[in-house]
Amino acid sequence: MPDDGFIDGINRDFFGGGLSPAFLEGIRQFPTERSDVRALIERMCDFASQAGLRADDLSALQGDVLGTLMARILPGAWQGRVPPITLKGRHEKLDRLLQLNRYLGERTSGRMLDLGCGFPPETTVDTADALPGWTIHGADPSIPTAMVHDPEGSYATFGADGQMIYCQPFAPTVENWNALLADVEATAARFRDIRSRFGGAGPGRHEAPDGSRLFIEPQAAYERDGLTFSIGGIGQVDVTSMDVVRCFNVLYYFDHDFRQRALEWFASILVDGGILIVGGDWAFTTECRYFLYRKEEGMMRPREFTFSLDNVVPFGVVPFFALHPRDRGTTMLARMVRTLRDDEAFLARYYDVADGLRNRYGICPRGEDGYYGTVASDADPGELWGRVRDIADTIGREMGEEAVDVLERSGQRAWINEIGMVSVALDADPA
Repeated sequence: MPDDGFIDGINRDFFGGGLSPAFLEGIRQFPTERSDVRALIERMCDFASQAGLRADDLSALQGDVLGTLMARILPGAWQGRVPPITLKGRHEKLDRLLQLNRYLGERTSGRMLDLGCGFPPETTVDTADALPGWTIHGADPSIPTAMVHDPEGSYATFGADGQMIYCQPFAPTVENWNALLADVEATAARFRDIRSRFGGAGPGRHEAPDGSRLFIEPQAAYERDGLTFSIGGIGQVDVTSMDVVRCFNVLYYFDHDFRQRALEWFASILVDGGILIVGGDWAFTTECRYFLYRKEEGMMRPREFTFSLDNVVPFGVVPFFALHPRDRGTTMLARMVRTLRDDEAFLARYYDVADGLRNRYGICPRGEDGYYGTVASDADPGELWGRVRDIADTIGREMGEEAVDVLERSGQRAWINEIGMVSVALDADPA
């Protein structure tokens, strides 16, 4: 049962008691008996408050997502493992960044490690398609030995020990996630039963008349010349002489000390002049933020922090997702967003642009009560986030130079980068 005292305290302490009834109804669904869930929600609200977000910036959709999904994608729901969430097209702008990046020049080939590629490794395949002259290696601790699809297309992955590693609905709507994760053990048993119908099937793809499928050693189906995969995480992957390492949606699961050790390992596998891009994003590179490091004289030098302007009033919950209070990316994002929001003229213009786009696209428009709403519960996620991408891109084009001006007046050295996001220069490693 939800702890109304805890929820009321979140509302009071971080938003002055002003959260909408619809948002509160959503977050009352999460299991407050779990300490990791309570800590996450409190930390996210703290970062949002540091960034200057107001109660009326949070939509009914965000409340529902926080209440129904957050608890189910935390490591605590997966025996301590980081869930290998993956979305095709998630890093599309980051792929363009590698084609245009000023540190890499005009090279048409190189070696890249995509660490934390998830499974299925959609983003790594996207990158290999976008960079045909490159050698790409994807790695993740949760790459499975078997993958099972039900007739509807939802899937579960299994390790060598026969235990389910992860599962995901074919269409990741809130309702579909809830149906799959309401009873994880029952879901695992259902997928094991599907797998058992294939008997002792060997490596490769197998399909039943009802449309269910089994993949044994499934990573092999994605490999080709210039594209390989292995099981492993930070410090575990046997690679060297990388020109680029991309590590996205991974490090916010780990504490400050681990991140320091991770930087040392990244330095050991990059060539001098190679770059590390580390951060987080959501579908179609929305709600994006990242640090860019360059290896120089054997050391990792922080060069840029970059963020997309949809973070100023986000649609989803990724911007302030953090499992540790000293999260570098979230802390830096909160600072940049707060600087922009503290400029009254910029914020007024931002609301004018963003609210108009929300109304035009019908995505969480502001209602007569002054709060942002939601979307249809059966909305197609691909179409929904495609529209969010269009809104984010429009905000970036219309507000980017104004954002740069505000940041420069605050003492930052800022610019619009190669993929239309706002970057600020870093002269020292962020604390």
